Amino acid sequence: MRIAATEITFCILIFSTALISVESLERVMAVDKVPGRITTQEIPMPVFSNGTMIFNIFTTQIPEVNEGTLGTSGDVYSLPVMIVKSGDNVTINFYNDDRDAGDRHTFTINDPFNINKDLATGSSAGINFKADHQGLFMYYCTYHPKTMYGTMLVLP
Repeated sequence: MRIAATEITFCILIFSTALISVESLERVMAVDKVPGRITTQEIPMPVFSNGTMIFNIFTTQIPEVNEGTLGTSGDVYSLPVMIVKSGDNVTINFYNDDRDAGDRHTFTINDPFNINKDLATGSSAGINFKADHQGLFMYYCTYHPKTMYGTMLVLP
């Protein structure tokens, strides 16, 4: 019996998305507990406008993480999963909402998109690109790659 490559790819994408979603949900729920910070209920949902998918991504922290004890930061993105269709124009409004002066964050996606936007505390930037490659692509902060990451799924 022969299985089509598209069926295998679809199964892999669905399985990967399910795994990502469980972990992502746990991280987002922890972010909602940070007093005085933007919560996921306040973050605008992705919008499709004039042929462009628009996402708003903020930096935030998981409150239970003690950097001194654990040796790692609790920095995370407010949006751990983005889903777009192949061919979509994508705009990401990226905000460094960190309260610690001098704490820089990046929004980075490697090949094939080659995006690396580095922001100082309190600054923001718009990132525009065309989602012209299908698959799963990790985005991350180059300063906090162990905790600050997400996945962009580009569907056919």
